[in-house]
Amino acid sequence: MGKATTSEGLTRGERWLVRAFHVGKVHVGKAILLAALYAAVGWVVARAVFSERWTWVATGTALGTLLVLLSLFPLAALLGWQVISPYAPFFGLDLHLGAGVPDLSLDRLAIGSLVALVLGQAVLGRRRLAPFTRTDALILVFCLGYGVSGSISYLGPVQAYQALFDAVYTPILVYFVAKNLVQSRRDLDWVIGALAIIATYLAVLAIREQITGEALFVPMGRSTRYTEHIRRVASLLGNPAFIAIILSMVLPLFLARVVLAASTWKRGLGVLLAGVWVLAVYMTFVRAGWVALFLSLLVLAVLWPRFRRPFLLVLALATVIVVVNWVAITQSPVYAERLAFTKSIDYRAEGMNLAWRVFLRYPLVGVGFANFGTIAAREFGWQPERWVLPSPHNSYLYIAVSGGLLALIPYLLMFGSILWDGWALYRRQRRSAPVDGPVLAAFLGAVVAYLAFIATLEVEASKVTNMLFYLIVGSVLGMHQWQERKAGAVRHVREERGL
Repeated sequence: MGKATTSEGLTRGERWLVRAFHVGKVHVGKAILLAALYAAVGWVVARAVFSERWTWVATGTALGTLLVLLSLFPLAALLGWQVISPYAPFFGLDLHLGAGVPDLSLDRLAIGSLVALVLGQAVLGRRRLAPFTRTDALILVFCLGYGVSGSISYLGPVQAYQALFDAVYTPILVYFVAKNLVQSRRDLDWVIGALAIIATYLAVLAIREQITGEALFVPMGRSTRYTEHIRRVASLLGNPAFIAIILSMVLPLFLARVVLAASTWKRGLGVLLAGVWVLAVYMTFVRAGWVALFLSLLVLAVLWPRFRRPFLLVLALATVIVVVNWVAITQSPVYAERLAFTKSIDYRAEGMNLAWRVFLRYPLVGVGFANFGTIAAREFGWQPERWVLPSPHNSYLYIAVSGGLLALIPYLLMFGSILWDGWALYRRQRRSAPVDGPVLAAFLGAVVAYLAFIATLEVEASKVTNMLFYLIVGSVLGMHQWQERKAGAVRHVREERGL
């Protein structure tokens, strides 16, 4: 007979516990030592939390969690970072290391780690990189062309390139990482889920601030009033315009999944949540945000027949409500102080006109990154707000003024290529099984909304908005590229076998 063991007569769960904790031998000593180590670490962390170095503990905890997720679930690390990134400045996740030393921010650590992981796995042969496309080439040319503007910036090369990296290159690197990590529809569903979380807390913050009059997580120097009766949402992102465009980009992608949900309760809950987002966009009182939301849903309705009928019904109902209540609407502060308010439009028109004149003076390489406000104030005497340098309030003109044609041409071609890639994939949905028609229709709606919206402000001012836009682009285009590659490999194998 074989020798009896301590695991005889035990259930599978009990045997697992015996193996896991090594009960009954010298491993008990190791367990005690490990427990003592955890207790010591907990004591050190507790002391640090209640000391002046609590921000280091917060950053270390966030970075440690990020590194663990990176090693186990890279996509979860990317999405988790996107979800918590807006809160980083308010919870000590960005460390300021003093003059002359680049700040150790969560965003810099996260994107550096993700890029290193993807490239490292590719070098070691553990990952195939996504195919290099025309859009990728144009993005690279834009980065190089716009990089020239940093060398002539009044900020100085070090500060200018740090700002460029944060505002421009980090979001573009998010595109690169997403394109390589999002390879299946399930991956894309995770992305849409993370975007829904972000959209929900932004919507809740906007609605809550308008109802209570209390702003949460307000960046320094942000105003909270448009007019006497209209509040300017300042929670988290500091500008209601950025909340409006994020919700406008995420909504069509969310609806593309909600409408096709298998159960009625999921569809009902999804529609209810979408309604909350629409209400939040309205309560930002940003006219460009209203237009962007309408454009995103209009494109989705035009390209996706299943969404067209409910969209037209809701649009007809909204039109009837507006017509019936038109007199009351025209007497409300929203109409008088926002819709009919032209001062901000005049200001933008003046800024765009001045930016065009500056661009014509320096058409090739522009005046340098972040130099327009200084030049407008010094050379043209235009500074409507005393404590704030003026801006053209148009991302296209801002790129043209800062980087000249060297940056503007690839910038425009880059967006044109993104639209063309999405449209080409959408056109192939009947001939190619891997193509997700509703998602591509929603993707085109999101891109159109973004491109229309950035004509009204400098989107570089919101890294979060840009990161989410490039996350959407990289995820949707990347997923379809990976799926078509797999489908092509299957066809090749079948052809070789004569099937």
